[in-house]
Amino acid sequence: MQKYFLIGEISELLKIPRSTLRYYDREGIISPKFRKENNYRYYTRAQIITIKKISTMRKLGLTLDEIKIFFNEKGDEREKEKKDEILIETVLERINEDIEKLKMVKKDLEMHLERMKKSSNISIGIPFIEEIKNVKGIKVYEKENRETLTFPNKKTLELINEYDGKILFYITKKKLNEIDDINILGSGYIAVKGDKKVEEVILKKGRYACVYLKGNHFENKISIKKFLDWIDKNNLKKLNDDINIIIEPGNLSIKKREDIFFKVSILIK
Repeated sequence: MQKYFLIGEISELLKIPRSTLRYYDREGIISPKFRKENNYRYYTRAQIITIKKISTMRKLGLTLDEIKIFFNEKGDEREKEKKDEILIETVLERINEDIEKLKMVKKDLEMHLERMKKSSNISIGIPFIEEIKNVKGIKVYEKENRETLTFPNKKTLELINEYDGKILFYITKKKLNEIDDINILGSGYIAVKGDKKVEEVILKKGRYACVYLKGNHFENKISIKKFLDWIDKNNLKKLNDDINIIIEPGNLSIKKREDIFFKVSILIK
């Protein structure tokens, strides 16, 4: 059975670039068992296992300094066990951090997929009537305009963090007489679920005339006006002068504003 392995054989066996193995050698992490006059590097079978461990530790996020300490420190058996415990705790901590990051990525991808599926089944520009129950939410800003509002502002980011996974949608409330002015942003809220502390009703129970639109919701005034004409032509009585512009969380990850779809709703009798 072969006793020693050349660097090229190690590279092919473990799928590690030769340059990485040479780097480990230069940094004093693991060096070939010996070199011959032709400068060929020779590793033992035991070193193959060590190199595999190093590769795994790197994938788990350990730095080369940490790995070097782990393999080079001297001490008695108890000290080595303690060192192993610390290493495992460090690795577990980083794995847990990675898991949380992956959960966030997974949630974003699921929301994006849900939005894509939903958008494919939505009839853009076709008004409809919808019955809803009271929707509670939290005010993010009030009567803002483009010059004074930075979105997302600090409060919004704090609320997004606090209600992670519980946000149903974002809603902007404008007055009907403000539709022509694209610089008036109105008041902003987030609708949340599962929190009894949230008491403010941002959408009252009742019948709503609704329409899904696509594009920049602050500047899509022509489509909104067509929707208002539809309400008047169908003799639907508006119960207040609020127009609600609703955007689901998944739409915030869209790069182009013209690809955003949103719902406009008005409370009717």
